[in-house]
Amino acid sequence: MSLFLRLWMSFLVTLGAVLLLLYVAIQWSFDRGLIRYINEREAVTYQILANNIATFHEINGDISLLKQSYYWRKAIFLSQGGSYLPLKR
Repeated sequence: MSLFLRLWMSFLVTLGAVLLLLYVAIQWSFDRGLIRYINEREAVTYQILANNIATFHEINGDISLLKQSYYWRKAIFLSQGGSYLPLKR
């Protein structure tokens, strides 16, 4: 095998290894950042949902009405949108 062919093959193998490592590093970083972002969004949604349930309890005196699917879906929908339940009835 000629020297030129050996150098060319070693260059291609090195380039392939570098590209593979770069791909793995970028994928890992993206996945980690995306998971952190999703967890933060869910935490905010749950905090708003807890506040909305507390507000619902304050308005109605108990949360037994939340068992009705309409009120529960409305509380979930408002929480996912980042909205708070108004304090008035």
